[in-house]
Parts: sequence; C-alpha cells; structure tokens
Amino acid sequence: MKEDQSLPEMLLKQMEKKSDVINLSASAAVLEFLPPFLLKNTPSSSPQDAQFSFSPIIKSPNLRKGRPVEIHRFLSGMEDIELDFEQLGCVRISRKLHTEPLNDERMGRWLNYALSPELWGTEGKWPRFHERLVRLFEKYNLLDGPPLPGQYPLKSEARDWKKSPFRGDLSGKTYTLLLPWTFSLTDLKRIESFLNEES
Repeated sequence: MKEDQSLPEMLLKQMEKKSDVINLSASAAVLEFLPPFLLKNTPSSSPQDAQFSFSPIIKSPNLRKGRPVEIHRFLSGMEDIELDFEQLGCVRISRKLHTEPLNDERMGRWLNYALSPELWGTEGKWPRFHERLVRLFEKYNLLDGPPLPGQYPLKSEARDWKKSPFRGDLSGKTYTLLLPWTFSLTDLKRIESFLNEES
C-alpha cells in the first residue's frame, strides 16, 4: 500500500523538473523522468513476444545515448546496437534471439515499450511527431540535411535560435535538435507556435 501512495508523489516530483526551456541538445538526459510503469517495483506480466534480445554491458565513453533516433536506427535494419540508457543501465540490443530468460526485468519492460508499435507503428508517437516536424521545418526551409525521427539538423542562420523555447547543438552552420523520450505533444506544439509566430 505504501508503494501506491508514494507513486503519485514520485510522479509529481518528476513533473516539477519540467523547465521553461526544452533541452534538445546532446547533453540532455535520455529520460528526463521515468515513465510510471518503471517507478513501481512490481513484477510485470509475461513478456511480450519480443523480436529482439538484450544483454547488459559495461558503460563506456563510446556508447551511444539511448535516444529515440538510435532505436529508429535499430528498427530500420541494424543487427545490433549498444546503448546507454543512463539510470536504467547500458545494453546491447540484438535481432538474434537468446533462449535464456531476461535477467533485468526493468530493462526488459523498458525495451518492450521503447521498441513497441505503440511508439513506432504507422500511427505511433514517433512517426506522427516526425511527420509534423518535417512538414514544419520544410515549410520554413529550415532543414540542413536529412532528418531522422528524433534528430533534426537545422540551418543555424535561418533563425535566432537563442530566442526559441528549445536548446539544440550548434556545429558549424548546423543547429541540431535531438529529441528525448520525454518529448511530448505539448513540447511539439511549443516548437510549432514559436516558428509560426516568428514567420
């Protein structure tokens, strides 16, 4: 019972961390806050029929951060990928299925969600967000290279990005936005409002 009472408190604490500026830079957290299903330490029901397997690995500086764009790369054909999900740990995700049971239930629950059709299917969150953002950036001729779901290279001189409600990374003439898992519909609407008002 105590756990049920503390869950709303944990969620409120996480929501209070929301800032006025959306950090979409490479230094931003992969998961600004954990989804509710990872906050409760209850065993999950039987795992989904996974089309992948994973194994924990040691953290190293060469690991890619486990952002949505990296999951897109894996789902688009990569055989294996090694990712750092920060507070959740580091894993190698593979298309080769292992027969041994999942040894990290929390990571298993996270990956079942992170690779799910709910997020990546035709009507999933990331394809829909990607379509809206690409349409928006193309409307104002802002793209500075091919975009991927969760990664958008923009022309640095096309706008005064310092005035925007989001922060990206400036490299040469490219201003790159990297979306975290916690990027929401509200965040998307703020970007749309900013660009529509600026134009």
